[in-house]
Amino acid sequence: MVWGAPGPGHAYPGRSPHGYGGPGWGPPPWAFNGLCEDTRYETSRGGGADTGTDEYDCLLFGNGLKLGNLGKEQQGFARNGVCDDPAYAYTTGLGRPGRDQYDCTRLGRGLKSFYRPHELPPPIVVGQPSPPSKPPYAGRPPRSDHGGRHDRRAAEERQREQERREQAEARRAADAERAARDMEEQAERQRQMQEQARRAADAREEAARAAEAQRAAERAAADARAREAAEQRRKASANPPRNTSPKNEDFGRILPQ
Repeated sequence: MVWGAPGPGHAYPGRSPHGYGGPGWGPPPWAFNGLCEDTRYETSRGGGADTGTDEYDCLLFGNGLKLGNLGKEQQGFARNGVCDDPAYAYTTGLGRPGRDQYDCTRLGRGLKSFYRPHELPPPIVVGQPSPPSKPPYAGRPPRSDHGGRHDRRAAEERQREQERREQAEARRAADAERAARDMEEQAERQRQMQEQARRAADAREEAARAAEAQRAAERAAADARAREAAEQRRKASANPPRNTSPKNEDFGRILPQ
């Protein structure tokens, strides 16, 4: 059973003993995900890992280093169908470290630091059949501080992304509500302006009708006065006044009746 990520003594070949990039940096994103992504190995799913930064996955799932990436082999132990490097979990322990990469990267079941001490596979006894190989874990992520921190960071990033999406959705909903409210207010203002214009037009028409009625009344009054004056003139012309001055009194008496 796999215990966790490589310890400080087996961080990554050619890297700082604190892991990838030094203390506080944490592992790269392709490490400890159950997939070998180092192109030096036979099984490379994507090949996005830097050289030597995905050893935990590749020593468990990489199906061995490719022939062109093997180091110096020691005659007598190399390529004998069994791992002899004592740093690996399933090994005879008879070889020297780094001198049996072909066998150990294929059959060594990862480094010993990947396991709890009491869960290491039994050592290989030369001449006896090997026990059946079991996968170090079935679909579970490795239990390690590095992987836990990576998982927590990924979960936090997903949570932040979800919060950003929710905030963006809330902003879009608020913008849509504000736009609808603005449209309603604009329609109300337009309706009020139309109502004011209609009332002003009605007032103008009413004033025009009142002025026309006043002018008609004035014309009627003027016509009535004119008719009255004409009637008075007609009556005056029909009944002229008689001359009754004192000088003509005698003359009037002697005139024939």
